Amino acid sequence: MKTQYKSVIELAQAVEDARAQKRDMIADSRQLVVQDDGKTLAVNGQGAWPMDDYTHRQLDTRLGIPAKYADKMRAEAPDLYAANCNRWFKQDHERRMVRVLRGRVRAFLSDRYQRIEHEDTLAAVLPEFQTHPELQFQSLALTDSRMYLKATLPTLRSEIKVGDIVEAGIEITNGEIGNGAMAVWPFAHRLVCLNGMRFPVGGFRKYHVGSRADTTEDVYEMLTDETLRADDKAFLLKARDVVRAVLTEQTFSKLVGKMKEAAGEKIEGDPVKAVELLAERLSLNEGERGSVLSHLISGGDLSRWGIANAVTRTAHDVESYDRADELEAFGGKIIEGEFKVVEKAA
Repeated sequence: MKTQYKSVIELAQAVEDARAQKRDMIADSRQLVVQDDGKTLAVNGQGAWPMDDYTHRQLDTRLGIPAKYADKMRAEAPDLYAANCNRWFKQDHERRMVRVLRGRVRAFLSDRYQRIEHEDTLAAVLPEFQTHPELQFQSLALTDSRMYLKATLPTLRSEIKVGDIVEAGIEITNGEIGNGAMAVWPFAHRLVCLNGMRFPVGGFRKYHVGSRADTTEDVYEMLTDETLRADDKAFLLKARDVVRAVLTEQTFSKLVGKMKEAAGEKIEGDPVKAVELLAERLSLNEGERGSVLSHLISGGDLSRWGIANAVTRTAHDVESYDRADELEAFGGKIIEGEFKVVEKAA
């Protein structure tokens, strides 16, 4: 598995460093201006900051500007792009949340977006982790998109087939820019090749939707302590309970049963066609498709379990941590039977 930090302390310090550089504002869109460079968003009375690509796409989607046309305007006629945005800001005005980090606009969101910060997520789950001194943190990352925390219990292992041992684990993720829920999921760590696999069931996720902020036409800067309202605390406590439930022999045993079942389902047809079918369903690019096929063949396990592990092994080959995590999640979905590649390929 990929990782950015050697310890959870390093991750927590990175999260804390980012916290000190956050600004969040609620503003009527009539208080917003895209400047003539097509890259900078100004908030009346607060300042102006360049937008990243993700924010641009959120803005385009909200204003109904087709992505291809928006990209063309920004590249060839940024003043025209700015004029389009500013016209719709004034005509179809609404209140939006603007999130700024390290001097860049990182998100353009609804005023109902419920901020679940990385620091609050860590504060909720780390105390429960302390009750498991044997826990080992396998992968820790803080990307522009999400925070990731993956840990395993070496004391809870099982053999899927001869010599193929997996450890119980847990994955916790959180997004702060409208790109996903705060989530806790069961996780398995395969020791033979150090692959990780996230399972889509038996966990918990909370989408960032809450009540509207106070109604006003003025710009309203949101304070850090407003994050932890009573409803936030309630679901963070629930997340802690789910962490406790995931790290049990009962939860792990259910996953082991599914992994062993997958190991018994052989590919009767052409494995190349099986990979092609899977690549289409998972939207794998050519490089990823080739890696999956290569790892499937080199692994010598032509079963649903083998395919799942070929996909998760491909996570080592991609540069993006976010994409690597998606591939690990695909592996879990294959084990859960969401992709019937074995039957279709036969």
